[in-house]
Amino acid sequence: MYPIISIGSFELHMTGLAIIAGLVTFLITAYILSRQHKIQFIKLFYWLPLPLILIYILGSYSSFIINQGKRLPITINDLTQIASPYGYTFHFIGIIIAAAISVWLFLRKIPSRHERHVRIDIIASSITVALVPLGLGLLMGDTLIGMPTESRIGVESLRPDISARSTYAKVYPIGLFIAIIGLVTFIAHNIKTHHKKPSGQGYLTLGVATLLIGYTRIFVNTPKYLVFQV
Repeated sequence: MYPIISIGSFELHMTGLAIIAGLVTFLITAYILSRQHKIQFIKLFYWLPLPLILIYILGSYSSFIINQGKRLPITINDLTQIASPYGYTFHFIGIIIAAAISVWLFLRKIPSRHERHVRIDIIASSITVALVPLGLGLLMGDTLIGMPTESRIGVESLRPDISARSTYAKVYPIGLFIAIIGLVTFIAHNIKTHHKKPSGQGYLTLGVATLLIGYTRIFVNTPKYLVFQV
């Protein structure tokens, strides 16, 4: 819709701002909930680089397998395609696998079942609420462009001179779908866990959010193997 904000000669891309806003929201929410449960937030903060690195590597590697039809990088060019941040392509399945592995590695070091449930509930709340600013930012950007539609929920480009969405009259608002999924799952999760002992409800919340976000991919105007580019 409005993919770039220009401030003089400086340009801010909405996709980048969306990622930053989502990350900051995650950190603030995790900090507040950690204090409520009397957990050292720094342990969650130190864990954060793990999922970020795994998402980058596995997201890029799985996309490389799909795009190139290779299982292993053979040439320097292959390695560059996987490691380069320029035109980085995310594969949805790679992201999910990376996130699941990082959460498992983080929780397996916690011997108490109760403490594991507390932490997964904190992580679930933080991730789902972070989807709201992330989705709204993606709605403004050109990273996730929906399929053309004439329905009332279709959105138009606010900057047809620079937006890739201007190819179509209206498209499905994929970013808005993600934001709504995040808000609904966050509210549902907190209703279920309010005034109750932690029971690991976060596992179910993250699973439902993942499935719903995966479902939105059928409305995306990209190849259907769940790849999107930043």
